[in-house]
Amino acid sequence: MIGRLAALTFKNHILTLRFAIGVAMAVLMVVAVTLVQIQDYEARAQAAAQFQRTRLEIRERTTAWSMVRTVLEVPPSQLSFIAKGISNAAPNNIEISAGRPATLLEMGYYHAANPLLDFLPDPDVAGIVAFFFSFLAILLSYDLISGSREQGMLRSLLAAGVGRLQLLAGLALGGLATLALIVLLSIGAVAATLQWASQIQLEGGVLAGLAIITFEILLYCLLFYAIGLLCSCLCRRSNLSLLFALLAWVVLVLAVPALATQVVVQLDPLPTMESLEKTTREIDIEFQQQLNNYNQEHSPFRTNRNLYYGWNTGNIFDYGVRNAHFVVRSPFQEVIDFRRDVRAFMEPLRERAMSRIEQLQREQEILMNRQVEKAALLGSVSPASVLRRLCAVAAGTDQVSMERFVESARQLRREYVAFQRSKGYGSLDFTTDQHRDQQPLDLSGLPPLPRFEWNITTVLADSALDISLLIAPLIVIFLAVGFIFKRYDVR
Repeated sequence: MIGRLAALTFKNHILTLRFAIGVAMAVLMVVAVTLVQIQDYEARAQAAAQFQRTRLEIRERTTAWSMVRTVLEVPPSQLSFIAKGISNAAPNNIEISAGRPATLLEMGYYHAANPLLDFLPDPDVAGIVAFFFSFLAILLSYDLISGSREQGMLRSLLAAGVGRLQLLAGLALGGLATLALIVLLSIGAVAATLQWASQIQLEGGVLAGLAIITFEILLYCLLFYAIGLLCSCLCRRSNLSLLFALLAWVVLVLAVPALATQVVVQLDPLPTMESLEKTTREIDIEFQQQLNNYNQEHSPFRTNRNLYYGWNTGNIFDYGVRNAHFVVRSPFQEVIDFRRDVRAFMEPLRERAMSRIEQLQREQEILMNRQVEKAALLGSVSPASVLRRLCAVAAGTDQVSMERFVESARQLRREYVAFQRSKGYGSLDFTTDQHRDQQPLDLSGLPPLPRFEWNITTVLADSALDISLLIAPLIVIFLAVGFIFKRYDVR
């Protein structure tokens, strides 16, 4: 009996005009957004590849250990067309060098507002699903009970011996089948678009990610289908159930995600950058002063004025914690020796200064991440926010993935600093290339760059809580529908 009722519900759904129009609009919108986002992905992928080639060419020409640096980069996610997440706000590359801490602030990703907060999400497939698919699910279910009562069908079914719980189970399964058809048609259209208009291959992580996202979208749509069914049980007239269902949709899809961010920003504002910048300047000035004092006390130019010729022959010398690099090229051995001594004094000093700056920036970065976590917690009331987070996790464009990337950059920077330290701060190879006739260094011993690959175990672990935030209210709503419908007056 339940199977027949589910088949009847499915048939009634797919034969309606709202289903036909809804499916057509859903497919058109996801295809259009996919085409736009594919172009964006391919442009970012090409820019990243060119950037990496340029960096490799520069590194291969490095002639002194003091100038060794690299860039840790995460290629743009192939699933970013589904969910861009915070990929526009967070860096996909961080320079690894002794002169720069590996933090978001050093990369210029914080000025007045927290860039990791989703103030105005970019249009992507997840956004279309969160907005339109939920609306379509409500349109399919808002009149299942109240409309059937108005037409007399509900009374006839119950009079024919159909149990109330059987009827609800049939409506739920029929709705699930209808939503599955909509979601599969839309994701199928996305997959066809990828094959036709992009170089993204439907294999491995892309295929597994699409499968996970499809399941999450289906859960999301079923939740709003249940909300429409609940409104249909609570109201005896279809127009009232539609009104309440649309009100719930506006609150859960539009109002809560926007308000969650604004509330957190107002109640838990970040400290201003002025104090951080002031402390950073003080550290920089202290470093420069110590270096200037050392230069004045040990400079050979005080006793041999002729060495000024050597001082002005191609030296690169920029003071400051971030810019304390120099390569000595001089005809005078005394100048070279002096510069080696300066380097041996300067680098440990700079390590300590940079550690203090990195700690300051790290503390601010932690506050930024906590603000995002609070906004996510408050936004969890909205299934739309939960879905966007789930899709971002599957695409690798979420906050947790960004934090792992930045932490990897910090670890790599520590390894690079230790590697440079092992070369001897006062050695000729570290300070100058003059004695080797500017031959590039052998960089085969550099610490290897970590690789970032899509991992289904990590995705499922990171998604478990948010998936439960969709399943739990879904169960509660269906239980409430069953309890209410058992006492529903069908007259």
